[in-house]
Amino acid sequence: MIHASGVTRSRGGRVILHGIEIVAEAGEVVGLLGVNGAGKTSLLEILAGVHPADDGRILLGGHDLHQDPDATRRQLGFAPEHPPLSDELTVREHLTFVVDLRGVDRARVPTTLDTHGLREVADHPTSVLSQGWRRRVATACAMVHDPTVLLLDEPTTGLDPSARLALRRHVRDHADRGGTVLWSTHEIAEARAVCSRVVVLRDGRVVASVDLEGAGRQDVRVVTAVQDPAVGDALRAVPGVDTVARDGEGWVVHTGQDVRAAIARAAAPFDLLRLEPADALTHLVVGSEPTP
Repeated sequence: MIHASGVTRSRGGRVILHGIEIVAEAGEVVGLLGVNGAGKTSLLEILAGVHPADDGRILLGGHDLHQDPDATRRQLGFAPEHPPLSDELTVREHLTFVVDLRGVDRARVPTTLDTHGLREVADHPTSVLSQGWRRRVATACAMVHDPTVLLLDEPTTGLDPSARLALRRHVRDHADRGGTVLWSTHEIAEARAVCSRVVVLRDGRVVASVDLEGAGRQDVRVVTAVQDPAVGDALRAVPGVDTVARDGEGWVVHTGQDVRAAIARAAAPFDLLRLEPADALTHLVVGSEPTP
């Protein structure tokens, strides 16, 4: 449902996205994970058609964003990090505006108010709402027409714990009905809570795609007496190892399987000192020379 290939973008003479490749299928909630400035918002804005890419191709639901932008946007819902809400309109009026624009039944408005817990502020202008309430309104506007592809940029910013849980449930339900969700966040715990897979961005590049089913339970940090790139090469050659990242005097190994014995054998010729639990996802996000 989402297929981006070779997406590049420059701004002010600086390349901010370097040949991004992302694929997300129907029924998936895929996390776009990275620290602030990694390129997450820039990529989502390109996928949403807000800004053009300098190069690359984007297919959403089989439609080419460049060649057929109208067909692409009809099936798209986008909640940006800073919602462009009108201060003069009420919450109900915002939702009504969206369904009229999308050409769908106005009966979706009261249903959406209830689903997203907005009934009590339905007739309040958004100018009087807190950041958390405004975030909920933006997400409701993105989902009111039941889009095929849903793009969410830091959607839980300002939400209290109960609202976070409710949003995760709405998004998972959306995916269970066949929708595709790209959820941008800088919080690893948030990604683990809602996503089945994450694409890790760093400095405008995709550095890893990690299946979160079981991720983190088998990750290990390998410390050897020998400090040599050959250690990393030996660890990458172990069947079942997904990624290896340098971490100070050690190596963080991500694997969805328990292959600690094989990892120890591979590291033994380099004077293995110890194996210890680790979280490879953290190292991939913050940057420790990840190598797929």
